[in-house]
Amino acid sequence: DETVEKTKSYLGDEMYARLHWSGSRINLFKSGRTDWLKMKTGFEQLIKKYPDDWNVNNFAKFSCLAGDLKTLKKLAVKIGNKPIEKAWYGSKEFYDRCLEQ
Repeated sequence: DETVEKTKSYLGDEMYARLHWSGSRINLFKSGRTDWLKMKTGFEQLIKKYPDDWNVNNFAKFSCLAGDLKTLKKLAVKIGNKPIEKAWYGSKEFYDRCLEQ
């Protein structure tokens, strides 16, 4: 939280998203320690600056894990049927299961 606050003036919530992304686990949002709305805002800022496929795929994965299906479906349009499997824990099936929700 301290790092996020110190960088907020020029990174907004992007640092929050990056920090939680780097230490993420599949149950990231179940512990209650990660705020999805803050992370989502950070990813939106990140994607605006760096709209590459790797970032989009990871944003979509975290949307799935957070249960934010609206955001997931929106990002899935950009990803199509060719996700970066490494972003999805090495599994296109994980991506497909997310989309089936």
